[in-house]
Amino acid sequence: MPESNDTPDGWSEAAAAKQSEALQGLRLQIDAVDRELLALLNRRASLSLEVGRVKANTSGPVFRPQRERQILDNLASENSGPLPEEHLRSIWHEIFASSRTLQRPVSVAYLGPEGTNSYFAAVDLLGNLMDYRPCKNFREAFAAVHGGECALGVIPLENVLQGSVGQCFDLFMEYDVYIQTESVARIQHTLLSVESSPEAIKVVYSHPQALAQCQRWLRQHLPEASLMACDSTAAKDARHEDARQIQILIPAVKQAFGIAHHRPVNLEQIRKSHAHQAGDKHAKCCA
Repeated sequence: MPESNDTPDGWSEAAAAKQSEALQGLRLQIDAVDRELLALLNRRASLSLEVGRVKANTSGPVFRPQRERQILDNLASENSGPLPEEHLRSIWHEIFASSRTLQRPVSVAYLGPEGTNSYFAAVDLLGNLMDYRPCKNFREAFAAVHGGECALGVIPLENVLQGSVGQCFDLFMEYDVYIQTESVARIQHTLLSVESSPEAIKVVYSHPQALAQCQRWLRQHLPEASLMACDSTAAKDARHEDARQIQILIPAVKQAFGIAHHRPVNLEQIRKSHAHQAGDKHAKCCA
């Protein structure tokens, strides 16, 4: 019987060679398109730098949410595919972030540390390239924007479970800052601990807002646990000396040692404030 020239996965050597040749041709075409994209992106970056030079002697904001939405909507209407609209918007989201940074370095105040809901809402809204500045509390974030230390600030205003974040509304009365745009973020909480048994948990740490949002579940599943407030949902990690302590975090900051017991989900409106600009006063009213 003649020896088979089939490869272990059932493909003949001829078929495998044909596939390899076809893939090589497609990859060469992709490489060529990538070089075209690189040239176009650098051309766009040069125009952004020129815009920055034109704006250099003005106090106008770098972030123009209306302009960015207009660009995205125009591109989406002209998109014939097969690139999905969601992918298109995600790609241009980071292109906008690059353009802002090229025009002028943009610092953003938020309730820290890194890993809070405010942090991820800011990244989702502004992209990964901004200079994010963690603040210890909302007042510090407002003061940073008002004093010019940060160009933008991201703060929460409303939550579907707990209602308005009253402290932030009050701070708008104290500081001369104005709302530029808003974003609705899905909030997910994860119960994280080094303890494998929920029944052994005696203390639960988190931000007061997160504790309130999860109160019903906590009382049902951890009725004996004490609830301890801390500065944020990322301020205190779960690596305590006492394994009976646990923390409510958001999933993105879980460590490899953590276990998720519950993920109550709600929506929170995150609105971004900006230092006062002439003519923007009407934006203080939340749409």
